[in-house]
Amino acid sequence: MKFYTKLFSLILATAISAEAHTDGKTTQAFSLVHSSQSDNSVTKVINEIIKKEIKPISKLESVITAIKQQNLEHTNIHEIKIIALDQKWRLETEKLGSGPIDHPLINKLLNKFASKELRSIKDKQKGLFTEIIVTDNKGLNVAISDITSDYWQGDEDKWLKTFQVGPKAIFIGEPDLDESTQAFQLQISITIIDPLNDQGIGSLTVGLDLDLLELILEDEVEESSFNNRNLPNE
Repeated sequence: MKFYTKLFSLILATAISAEAHTDGKTTQAFSLVHSSQSDNSVTKVINEIIKKEIKPISKLESVITAIKQQNLEHTNIHEIKIIALDQKWRLETEKLGSGPIDHPLINKLLNKFASKELRSIKDKQKGLFTEIIVTDNKGLNVAISDITSDYWQGDEDKWLKTFQVGPKAIFIGEPDLDESTQAFQLQISITIIDPLNDQGIGSLTVGLDLDLLELILEDEVEESSFNNRNLPNE
């Protein structure tokens, strides 16, 4: 836990990386930056993960297509419907493992091509990624690597501090124990951009396993190389 506490203290040392304009108001997007010379390895590794591992996910054709389709379907969705979908999702998650019970909403999402692609990406990370979540412009799940505890992310910072801030927004949450994955993780979220007009269309959240992140940071100190990291096989 000492590592987690130190990491959180570093995350608090943020600086403005970009400005975005929403509804006529200027809001600020934040990114982890160097807080001191001794913290260079931490900030370097996290920024490298964002640049080389997380942002490419937001540019996948399957992800962009799935978001655009759902945004179109949900153009006139009412708040009551959003709440109903979230409640249905929660009820289905409560019944998981209870035998041959149908979970239509969960199954529909897990069977999407974009979700399957996210699971493949997560598997290739050898445990570093705990989960990958893609949402639409309402904060509703579009594609997931793992079953989330809720269907609507629109009341959480992973969506509020990315999509609602602007196209360049990056949000790094507090290290915590994720309920759905039961892993100590660090969530990093970014806005997903439509390549045709550079406008935000949804959000992407990637959870990082803190134990494996610590191993990567130890390798960074010894080898000074993110690309040469050597994670244990699952």
